[in-house]
Amino acid sequence: MKFTIERDRNESEADAVAAFTAEGCNTLTVDFAAQTNGDHWHDFASRTCIVAGRLFLTDSDSGEEYELGPGTVIVAPPRVVHREVTDGYRAVIALDVDVSTLSQPILKDPADLHA
Repeated sequence: MKFTIERDRNESEADAVAAFTAEGCNTLTVDFAAQTNGDHWHDFASRTCIVAGRLFLTDSDSGEEYELGPGTVIVAPPRVVHREVTDGYRAVIALDVDVSTLSQPILKDPADLHA
């Protein structure tokens, strides 16, 4: 399974938090600093609503590249290898698990995907 991109949602930060919370998700709002990260994956599903800035996301398996900005929601299943480049962005993230239960590191090495 790969990413699903929902464009033009035009949700404010407050609307995104309210919608995700109403669906029973744990939400967190994060300011991501400028960064470039290599291939990695996560062991949890998430939905991320970009509320400010831009994120360039690449699905490493398919090579598909996405330019994502405000009003975009990324639906990410677990175990999808990807990489990201950003000059910084703010996002509301919805998880179906408690943040305190997430295993570390959050950015997992692709070599460990089938371990």
